[in-house]
Amino acid sequence: MDSGLAMTKLPDPQVGSIAEAYAGRSIFITGATGFMGKIMVEKLLRDCGDIRCIYLLIRPKKGVDPAQRKDEYVKNLVFEQVREKYSDRLEKIRLIRGDILSQGLGLSEADHRELVENTINRVIDWAFMQSERAIT
Repeated sequence: MDSGLAMTKLPDPQVGSIAEAYAGRSIFITGATGFMGKIMVEKLLRDCGDIRCIYLLIRPKKGVDPAQRKDEYVKNLVFEQVREKYSDRLEKIRLIRGDILSQGLGLSEADHRELVENTINRVIDWAFMQSERAIT
């Protein structure tokens, strides 16, 4: 029986189009230590092998230094497949110490200079997207 509704067939996605879009690029991500941020970083590392660098803005939390938080971050279960198959890609994650609530993100001179000199091609603000400010 024909319901009168036609199915629209979407075009097949271009294989590698996301990987191609990020190839050779550097990305700066806030909120990457949250659940969705980890998922996104894992996806980028797994599927975009030619990505140049992923800078993560990480703040101190409960007395834990950002460097220690980054070390714990890459040990998360989410990154298991990346650790097993593409462990060299974890070196593309770079720590930027800061806090989105601080003036100028609380960046040090050295971190600011590194971001400027290495040309950030994309900024992904997961911290804002996960905050109440984005919801209200």
